[in-house]
Amino acid sequence: MFYYGTYCDLRLVEPSDAQLILDLRLNPKLNRYLSQTNGDVKSQEEWILKYKKRESVGLEYYFLVLDKTKINIGTIRVYKIDYSANKFTVGSWIIKEGSDPRVSLESILAAEKFAFYSLKLEYNYFDVRKNNKSVIRFHKSRGAELIGEDECNFYFVFKKLAFDAYLNAEKGILSIAEFK
Repeated sequence: MFYYGTYCDLRLVEPSDAQLILDLRLNPKLNRYLSQTNGDVKSQEEWILKYKKRESVGLEYYFLVLDKTKINIGTIRVYKIDYSANKFTVGSWIIKEGSDPRVSLESILAAEKFAFYSLKLEYNYFDVRKNNKSVIRFHKSRGAELIGEDECNFYFVFKKLAFDAYLNAEKGILSIAEFK
C-alpha cells in the first residue's frame, strides 16, 4: 500500500527497513518524546515481523515517510485499532530535522485520512508528552480535545468531524491524495 502526496509519500514498513527505523528512533534530537528502544537491528527486525502479522489482519499500519525524491525521512503509525470501539491511535511520528514542514503536516493528515476514511473509524485517541509544547499546540489548533492527563502525558481525542472541519478550513493549503 502506498500513499502518493504533494510533499511526501508513505509506504508500509518492511523488515529490511529496520536499520533506518532504528537510526530515527535512536537519534537524540528526534526521540525525546518517544518510548525507548534498544539499539539492536535484529530486535527491530523481529518487532517488524510481528507487526506484519498485525498488519495482515488490519490491526496496525506502520509507514515510512519518503520525500518526493524517495528518500526515507520518517515514520508514522496507525495502531491500537479497535473496530468495535471505532477508534485508533496515530503515533510513532518521526520526521528528520531539516525536512520541509509540510511533510510533517501531510504525513499525519494522510495517516488520519487512511484511518478515518479507508478503515472507517471515528476517533483518534493519542497522548502527547507534556513538555512537547509545539505538538500539543498543533493538535489543539486542529480541534483535538484534551480528555485527561497524568504525570507525563496529556491525553486527547481527535474526532473525524474535527478532522473534516480542519481539512475544509485549510482547503488549498494541502491536498491529501489517496491511498492505492
